[in-house]
Amino acid sequence: MQVFTDALLAAQLQSRQLEPRLHPGAKLVPRFLLTLNDLDEFGFRPGLDVDGYYRGNPAYAHYPLFERVLDDYEVTQQARKSYVPSQSSQSVREYLEHSYGSYIDVVVLLAAAEEEVILFSPPLREATRALGIDVSDGYYFVHGVSDDTMAEAADDDHENDLWLILTQALTPDQYPRVQALCLRYCDLWGQFWSYQLAQSQATEEMLDTVAFRPPALARVG
Repeated sequence: MQVFTDALLAAQLQSRQLEPRLHPGAKLVPRFLLTLNDLDEFGFRPGLDVDGYYRGNPAYAHYPLFERVLDDYEVTQQARKSYVPSQSSQSVREYLEHSYGSYIDVVVLLAAAEEEVILFSPPLREATRALGIDVSDGYYFVHGVSDDTMAEAADDDHENDLWLILTQALTPDQYPRVQALCLRYCDLWGQFWSYQLAQSQATEEMLDTVAFRPPALARVG
């Protein structure tokens, strides 16, 4: 969450790498499509405000919305600051960050990241709802696919835009390397989700063990 917009902005800057193979104005097409993604991330919404200007507010940017989810989870600011991410989480982040210097690399990884959002946002939304947290607005309301009646999301549109601008940039000699890059990123995401599942199962087993202890043992524990 912290670096997604960094990656989008890196892609916008590095679209200049389309030159000189393509004409100078060619970079404006991907920058236009990437901007649609940026606007979504930064808190803009379709439509005009009461003054006929762009409608939006940085308070509705996706990262602050994610922080509000943590508020709902009652995760303190101190806990957030002192938290040490898992190795799988760090690997996913660092892999994306290392792509910032290459237009093609950062675009393909952004496209893969959008697919991860599409796949996992609905179950995460339902898991959050199961805790009694309102998901009819906020972070989970703006993530998912455009035809999801439970959300106001456009991640599928953003993903399609990213694949489209990738086709403008790719040449056949790059296909094997880019495919390997993308698959490795997906593997890292797979390891990340597997770690989350393992942690969840371990916590559940621990709680079950405590719940079924005889009273004397529970007091000793």
